[in-house]
This record gives sequence, C-alpha cells and structure tokens, in this order.
Amino acid sequence: MIRDPSGPFVGQLRRATNKFDITKPRLNNGKGIMIATNEGDSFAQLLEQLTEAQPEVLLLDSEADIPGGKAVRSQLGQPSVVCGGHPAYIPAWVPNEKREAAEMYLRFLTHSCDEK
Repeated sequence: MIRDPSGPFVGQLRRATNKFDITKPRLNNGKGIMIATNEGDSFAQLLEQLTEAQPEVLLLDSEADIPGGKAVRSQLGQPSVVCGGHPAYIPAWVPNEKREAAEMYLRFLTHSCDEK
C-alpha cells in the first residue's frame, strides 16, 4: 500500500490495520494476508513513481492527489471510500491473489477505519 505518512487519517488507518491483522485474514485458498505500507520520504515522489512501484492499494488524502493524466486515472478505476472519506484504489495491474487480498482489506476499512 502507498499512502501519505502525514495524512489526516493515519492514526485511524493504523488502528484499523492492526485490527485487520489480528483477525488473521486469509484468501479463499487459505494463504495468509499481510499488509505492508510504503510511506517513503516524500509522498509526492512516491506518487510520481506510481506506475513503476505498482502498489496493490493506493490510499489518497483526496482525488486531487492522483498523479499524471488520464493514463494513470484509467489504471486506478473507481475508488472505495475509507477512513472518513478518503479514496482508496486497487489499480488494474494488481493480479488475482493480490487483488483478492486488497479487496478484503478495503472492505474491512470501509467498516472499521472510522471506529475509535
């Protein structure tokens, strides 16, 4: 996952991710799911390298943060709204098992990220 390390929802997201991890989530085939975050030194720089980094999940402060033009936007698809209204994307380049894991995580965040 790529996200802004200083985003307004960081605390909520960390708590929700910890809750997700505690459930020991598994794919349909039984493989475990692990959430890793790439915060980097510069969120803007991470976004510039989005197509090279190819994260499974992109969590933004707002849709205005989407880098590049239509080519990048078309790879992101429709956002899920998590953690108080922040857009989260599973890009088109994410393969099957990783997509299943990303979808499970975002479904969890849509219900659990706003809880205190």
